[in-house]
Amino acid sequence: MVHWQRTGDLVTSLNLGSVLPVARSSLGRMLLAFLPAGVTAEALALESKRERLDRDALERELERARKTRLAYADKTVIPGLYATASAVRGWNGDALCAVALIGSDAELARQGNSAALKLRALCDRLSADAGAPELRIAA
Repeated sequence: MVHWQRTGDLVTSLNLGSVLPVARSSLGRMLLAFLPAGVTAEALALESKRERLDRDALERELERARKTRLAYADKTVIPGLYATASAVRGWNGDALCAVALIGSDAELARQGNSAALKLRALCDRLSADAGAPELRIAA
């Protein structure tokens, strides 16, 4: 589900069904972090054919996302937009979906911002309702 609130002069072509880069977007990173590699390998392989991926840097980002249950994206993914995302996990700990906050405020891409913490808390509650195992938040 998408709720898009248009404000200001920002013009973008991001719509429901838009395809984002799996390795650079906050949503993609959360899915990479919380889905089995066998599920995400094809999408990652296709993306690596289109653009150069630093696999070591990506793995560090994914490890951070697993520990904090948050991923961030700056305006390089979509010019003028910043994002933070978290995952709703199922009974086996795998992502059921990823949820993102997207806006023109650079604060959204800052680690540990208040909106990101609220988003993570919401996703954690939904995960608990889905029977996901509780995960500790790493510092």
